[in-house]
Amino acid sequence: MGLPESPETSGRPLPEEAESPALPARDAAPDSPASPGRLGNVGALKKPGARRKFIEYGGAALLVALALGFAVAQQLYAFASAISPQSPLTSQLNFSGSNRINVLVLGSDGGDASDADITDSMLMISLQPQTGKTTLISVPRDFGIHLPISTEVYFKIDAAYDYGRVFGDGRVGPGRVAGGNLAAREVSQVTGLSVPYWITLDFQGFLQIVDALGGVDINVPCAFTALDTVHFLAGWQHMDGARALEYARERQVVDNPAEDSDFARSARQRQLVEAIVARMNQVSSWPNFIRVLHSLQNSIYTNLSARDLSIFVRKVDSAHTNSIGLTTQNVLENVTVPGGLQILVPKNGDAGLIPQYIQQQLQSNSTDQVHQAC
Repeated sequence: MGLPESPETSGRPLPEEAESPALPARDAAPDSPASPGRLGNVGALKKPGARRKFIEYGGAALLVALALGFAVAQQLYAFASAISPQSPLTSQLNFSGSNRINVLVLGSDGGDASDADITDSMLMISLQPQTGKTTLISVPRDFGIHLPISTEVYFKIDAAYDYGRVFGDGRVGPGRVAGGNLAAREVSQVTGLSVPYWITLDFQGFLQIVDALGGVDINVPCAFTALDTVHFLAGWQHMDGARALEYARERQVVDNPAEDSDFARSARQRQLVEAIVARMNQVSSWPNFIRVLHSLQNSIYTNLSARDLSIFVRKVDSAHTNSIGLTTQNVLENVTVPGGLQILVPKNGDAGLIPQYIQQQLQSNSTDQVHQAC
């Protein structure tokens, strides 16, 4: 008996009802293209068009990120090169040592006025690098010194920077470096502390920095009204750059004797520096980083490298800062020298009194009363 003919051999078409039944559908493998799986629907990426778009978009994003990073790096390098004669990545400071790092901050009006480079404020930041403990020491601008031009004639210490800038400091020729070096040396002689580093900052820079940071918070201890009718209430206040600058600079106060002096003014300037450093160290201010750089680049100059300056600011413990003010209430007295110049000098002519007082304050970690009773 022969074998039955198959449709293929018989030439007859296979009836539709005779088609083989479909196999039961199986669940797709967990990681197959037809299944969401734990990796999501990645099957689309296997399509040439989708894969090409993914590569293009990813490549574009990478290029944008690299371009932004390069732009930021360029701005950082330009900033670092503009604010210091030091190479940006070099280091002069020993942050692992136990010795204090003392940096003098010289504030001036800036601009084109004849007295624009007279330092309106002189504030030393003294840092213990291993602990972050920070002390701000105000040096009154009326303190009497002898400049290299004469060992007999008295000058006020606020003229030291301008003298060095114009005539040199005896070691370096005229310029900003000589000015900063001479001012720092004079402050070192007064305080008995080693002060090899300095920063100059004009007051317009204060204003721009505060605005770039989105303002600062300052606790005003005593209400007062200045001669130009600017009024401050007591208590915590959020200040923009213009307001903070008024607070730090007002000296002629009409209704509160406690605030009507250079000493009170120096105390307010210490407060502003503390507030700026505290704000710079807050994460919420980081998005304003580039704006802060632009503000600083136009108003700051220092003999610290950008690397050292950055580390120094980060190490400052702005939440636990002590203050020392040299005043007639502790170690100074007013005198009038030949020629009629009124200056401040150590009490009883004792030049060792000031260094001794500062060391006592540093060792006890005490804080001078920033303001008299309101």
